[in-house]
Amino acid sequence: MIIDFYKRIEEIRENNDLTKKDFSEKYLNIKNTNYSAVLKGKNINGELSKVLYEKFNINLNWLIGGVGDMYNHDKDLDRPCNLITLARNAISFVLADEKHSPTSKFSVLFGTMTKKSIETYERVSTYYLDEINHPYKVIDAVGLTFPQFLEKFGVKDPVELKKKVYEKNTVWIIKGLSLSKIDNLEDFYNEILILIESAFIEGVSPKGNFIFIDYASYFEKYEELLSSNYVGNLEF
Repeated sequence: MIIDFYKRIEEIRENNDLTKKDFSEKYLNIKNTNYSAVLKGKNINGELSKVLYEKFNINLNWLIGGVGDMYNHDKDLDRPCNLITLARNAISFVLADEKHSPTSKFSVLFGTMTKKSIETYERVSTYYLDEINHPYKVIDAVGLTFPQFLEKFGVKDPVELKKKVYEKNTVWIIKGLSLSKIDNLEDFYNEILILIESAFIEGVSPKGNFIFIDYASYFEKYEELLSSNYVGNLEF
């Protein structure tokens, strides 16, 4: 499914009769020499999604999940792709996909530039989850130690955390993890993502989901970790 996202990018290029050089440099703002590397990516790229939505009027449901037609038929080509559009599409895709693939589980990573954007992503996410009547809990990780972080989940150790994520049908919205006081944050971040990935390997279907809202620079710092150890992320 993740690989198909990049196949669809190539399909857009071919459908518009563009060379790889023109498509990558004039529309995607990347060097032609990097285009092949982009197509080998493991994570859905939110910035590319935004560009393709705005410049080609691409249907995000088709681009992200292969649902519907390539182009939007009821939207103007110049309509901007804002945070609300990206957030709603990402979350709805994740939750809808689980109905078709019970053992497939994803986390959503919303990378932002400003504190205001973090608040916007939180507001949009909670509004949409309220709208579809799906349980959620927001955890502000800024300044939290590891024990304090676990307390926010209502548990005392990682084993209890795993059990809660597996058994409780809740979307856990974690914001500002990069500003926490958790030691060895890289290892911890990897472990919390593997909660879901390991379940997939075991053929278990956890009921919970994670949405991480943080600064884009933080996600970029751990890009290699996220790509190599957990291929089910949606990055926006």
